[in-house]
Amino acid sequence: MAEPAAKVRRTVGEWRAWEESQPERFELLGDEPRMMAGGTAAHNQLAQNVGGWLRERLRGRDCRTFLADVKVVLPSGRRLYPDVFVRRGPWTGRETEFGDPVLVVEVLSASTAGIDLGAKRWACQELASLADLLFVASDRVKVEHAVPVGDGSWRSMFYTGLEQLVPLDGLGLVLPLAAIYEGVPLEGEAGGDAAAAI
Repeated sequence: MAEPAAKVRRTVGEWRAWEESQPERFELLGDEPRMMAGGTAAHNQLAQNVGGWLRERLRGRDCRTFLADVKVVLPSGRRLYPDVFVRRGPWTGRETEFGDPVLVVEVLSASTAGIDLGAKRWACQELASLADLLFVASDRVKVEHAVPVGDGSWRSMFYTGLEQLVPLDGLGLVLPLAAIYEGVPLEGEAGGDAAAAI
């Protein structure tokens, strides 16, 4: 019987150096890195919709919106690439990672929902700076909004109508689901376009 290959033990610093030398992007959620898969056009459009809406509303404030090319580093040393995140404070433009987001947004797909709603959710909840965590479905109008309660636990609210608004208290904003899903074709929608139902 063949022996399983021995896992290579590396420090977080060694993983970071290795990942930065790779042409692909890798998340470190456990002991092994996970290569980031390509996404669908709907996934991409949803992330752009959220990122663009946030960027416009945060203009002139001490906040920046980042998309999936910049990492979030956690207190445990794990690293992940949220689809969208917002942080406050100074930056130089040369950073490849931050450890203090106030908002993290993950767009769910069939291939990543299990990890996003499990390991990535738990990882994000390590962040003391995080005030709002959003999970956006890519196949229907559905958003989960998780917020820290203050005793170490988190509370989730679910939104399923284009007319609904998500209160992002950490940023003092209210995000309309209609803005998230604008122009994104969804199964079962008349004409296949979420914007047609607004």
